[in-house]
Amino acid sequence: RGDDYDEYGLCIAYIYHHPQGKTMYSNGREFKSGTIIKCGEQLPTQPIMAHCQPIIKKVSGWRDTPIFARSKEWQARDVGGELPGPVCEIIDTIEHFTGTKVLSIGNGPRGDDIIYIKRVGDEDEVAQGKVLSKITQGSGESTTTTTTT
Repeated sequence: RGDDYDEYGLCIAYIYHHPQGKTMYSNGREFKSGTIIKCGEQLPTQPIMAHCQPIIKKVSGWRDTPIFARSKEWQARDVGGELPGPVCEIIDTIEHFTGTKVLSIGNGPRGDDIIYIKRVGDEDEVAQGKVLSKITQGSGESTTTTTTT
């Protein structure tokens, strides 16, 4: 949970390094020391992964603005309130490194603890690094515009 920490590490890739400099093969791909396995690429077999080290990007936690679904702070929020900036930062980071769009985030163990995200900005704003989001949680809808750079 991101609201438990001031910052934490997000694995964005792996780098292969064999101690004897051996080249290994998996899924039709050659792995030499220094090979980077990016997010979204097929992971190699376990014998190769045993020689991989994660590449970590530090991201901010959101301890000051918890979004735990049943926390007093989240339940008492203004409908339409913004997601914490660090939550937007991690969503942007995931989208950047995976090349995908985040559609929802889990905010607790129940199905109605899900926050759904819908982009409402035009393509120019998205291209400039701004994220405009419409947020709904569970069956009740709350609307917000969240902008991050």
